[in-house]
Amino acid sequence: MQAEYRKLRSAAHANERAEFERLSRDPTFRHFLALCIAENAASDVGPIEVRSSDPDTVALAAHWLRRLSNGRVDYRLQFDEGQDVVEMIRFWTTRLGIGHDKIRLQRWFRSRPVPVPVRDAEHGVMTVRSNNASLRIRLHGWMQRIREEGFPEVAQEELFDLAG
Repeated sequence: MQAEYRKLRSAAHANERAEFERLSRDPTFRHFLALCIAENAASDVGPIEVRSSDPDTVALAAHWLRRLSNGRVDYRLQFDEGQDVVEMIRFWTTRLGIGHDKIRLQRWFRSRPVPVPVRDAEHGVMTVRSNNASLRIRLHGWMQRIREEGFPEVAQEELFDLAG
């Protein structure tokens, strides 16, 4: 089993550099990597996941995870009691271009404190995730590469197009 994973890692690393150059032609790829670093989205084990109430952030994560993991992406919507779940699902299916059957629902129960991001999120908090092991390995390499290269001196508003 370990030999199989070692072989998988070696193959992924061999293609990582060329793939990084190709994907970097799209400026949103580096934005996605910065998001993954900020969210600690790709741990050494488990799924790659990005969780946010911001529609643009979720759309960026969903776009790249679908593209890089051959479409194998899961969606989970967290909401608080009293929020209009039907409207939230309508919003996210339209925004992400997915069917309502793709979204798993997770309600925050009163026995647990409701985190501020869930309580204040008009559309709930969406988690986009992929269990693709090969992608996790490649993502680690790409994130390490942009950490080593550094980030460009760009204002945050421009980097994430927050001003427009």
